[in-house]
Amino acid sequence: MRGRGWILGLALSLGWLSAGAPGLFAQGDAGSREYQLKAVFLYKICPFVEWPPNALGNGNTFVIGVLGPDPFGGALETIAASEKVQGKKIVIQHFPSAKNYQPCHLLFISNQPDANAGEKTADDRLKAVLGKTRGTPVLLVGDSTGFALQGGMINFYIEENKLKLEVNPKAAEAVGLKISSRLLALSVVKVVSTSAARPPQEPKYHARLS
Repeated sequence: MRGRGWILGLALSLGWLSAGAPGLFAQGDAGSREYQLKAVFLYKICPFVEWPPNALGNGNTFVIGVLGPDPFGGALETIAASEKVQGKKIVIQHFPSAKNYQPCHLLFISNQPDANAGEKTADDRLKAVLGKTRGTPVLLVGDSTGFALQGGMINFYIEENKLKLEVNPKAAEAVGLKISSRLLALSVVKVVSTSAARPPQEPKYHARLS
């Protein structure tokens, strides 16, 4: 785990977003700006997740996968070129379909539609990949309604123009991952469980790239 500076940095960043992120969704490039921020948070969240020692292995790479159409517009690759996770080089892999999935440490499940793939929606992708990752320490992250209630572990969502997180620590624990209580304590984090009811107000997602 990183020190207090990382915790403060993440809290301040999330706090700025939860304060409204002025202009973030008001301009034509809102989708791309949103996903640039989400790419940063994917990276910044990693120090607050504990993988089993054997999951990280002795190699020098930390693999982040994207399942489905990539909404990040190269932002993940930009981060990977200059940053590390737990001292390991970040490698980005892309999987058009769950059938193409290869083991990784963190898997972002896209909510971008793809009429040509076997899984056309984020729900389809999550259901398909859960069968492949069950029992393995893979952090499943998404940004679609109900994601963290259906077996996903961290879900980005927009509520009243604020970017927030739903976190399902029980789903993470079920595969040997531990999410830090310091992350769970942030005001913009909502802790949920797989058996929980859906939130009364369905979040609005801004997932289209211009």
